[in-house]
Amino acid sequence: MMKRLLVIAIPILLIMVLLPSGIAHAAPAFDRVIREGETVNEDVVIFDGTLVIQKGARVNGDVVAFGSSVTLAGDVNGDVAIFGGSTTISGSVDGDLVILGSNLVANSAAVVDGDCVLVGGNITSDNRSGLNCSSFGDLSTVTMPAIPEIPIIPPLPRIPTPAEHSYGTLGRVGDIAGRSLLFGLLALALAAIAPKHLTQVSDTIKQKPAASGAVGFLTVFAAVSLLIIVGILTALLLLVCIGVLGIPIIIAIAVLLFLGLFMGWVAAGVVFGRWLARVLKLSNRRLTVTAALGTALLTLITGLLSSLPFLFGGWIWTLVVLAITSAGLGALALTRFGTRIYPPGSAMTGDKVEIVMETMPEDELPPK
Repeated sequence: MMKRLLVIAIPILLIMVLLPSGIAHAAPAFDRVIREGETVNEDVVIFDGTLVIQKGARVNGDVVAFGSSVTLAGDVNGDVAIFGGSTTISGSVDGDLVILGSNLVANSAAVVDGDCVLVGGNITSDNRSGLNCSSFGDLSTVTMPAIPEIPIIPPLPRIPTPAEHSYGTLGRVGDIAGRSLLFGLLALALAAIAPKHLTQVSDTIKQKPAASGAVGFLTVFAAVSLLIIVGILTALLLLVCIGVLGIPIIIAIAVLLFLGLFMGWVAAGVVFGRWLARVLKLSNRRLTVTAALGTALLTLITGLLSSLPFLFGGWIWTLVVLAITSAGLGALALTRFGTRIYPPGSAMTGDKVEIVMETMPEDELPPK
């Protein structure tokens, strides 16, 4: 058993050892004749041709042949590896002989001092015992194992959103409620810090909603376009190391746009809060109360309606949110962040008087 394994391993080892060394140290040829009395002190490599080593010739190196007709009548002081073609030996090989896919014809004078292995061919020899070759028959009779079928990879499951992953519908409602509460608290702080500015912006939304919405849409478009232009210029100027100044400009524009959108949303919440205060007949109608209440409820209602797929797929309410945000941003732009009255000359309109009266305690109100 050990001898059989050794004999099978010899061709593989010779392929690994002889082939790289032969190709590395010898120029491959297609036909070559080494004549009587000639000595070759290098490896011999033949591709798809004819190799003849005449009697009295000698090769001090390895012989490798691919798909060639090989006639070895002289002496080879090295290993011989033959792949395909035909092989005739009447000389000697002072090394191993490996033949793959080729028939071997050897006369009584042929001598192989090393191992002799024939795979996928037949041996015709008058001195078979002198060669001591091992033959493994025709390669066509070897049955290769069937290639297993490639399994079908199932489609990857859809990755749920954070809201779906945790609580589904209840999680989405909780997320919207939390965001509404946060916006309400921020609106309360904004109303306490800048009451005059917030009042100017909310009055403009109520008096000029169409103009505010149009200006807000154009403001968003202009800001986004400016961000893109500055970003492209910054990227180009970075190549010459002078575009770093564009990065603070991009950050400043983005921050101003975000603050403008938020303040505009709070101003819209003030308008909604005043309406709620009148409907609910609240006694406390201060700006901080109407801003916090209106912004929180406006955020909650639009968020819930936008998340309901059966209400026009939710997209109609997304457009409503965009319209409200555009109106708030436009009013902010028209009033220059609430620093001036718009439209000019509307400082003491009926709405202004009503707003002031709503913020006064009931015992200080003039008699009706």
